Amino acid sequence: GIRDIGVTGVQTCALPISYSDRNLKTNIQPMNDTLDKVMQLETVTYDVKRTGRQEIGFIAQEVAKVLPEVCAIDAGGEGRAIDYGRMTALLAGAVKTQQLQIEELKAVLAKLQK
Repeated sequence: GIRDIGVTGVQTCALPISYSDRNLKTNIQPMNDTLDKVMQLETVTYDVKRTGRQEIGFIAQEVAKVLPEVCAIDAGGEGRAIDYGRMTALLAGAVKTQQLQIEELKAVLAKLQK
């Protein structure tokens, strides 16, 4: 169902959400190295010990070395969990970077074909 989230006039469904209102943030900066960070991540398949179920994803300890912002870090500094929802912003930035590269290459190719 729909519920009030405590921001005047804003309601949301009961699904998990991340508050992202500009008014809740400070020091907002563009993240320019998204493609580089994505290239450092290794996608893996694995079997979950408890269930035996095969899944895909990342290893928290490895992701924490590249993106500590999306990981739960234990007292020893090890990544233990990943907030996969926050990774979508990184992936969107990487796609945009790739698209800019594609457009640049298309322009160079068009000039060479003249």
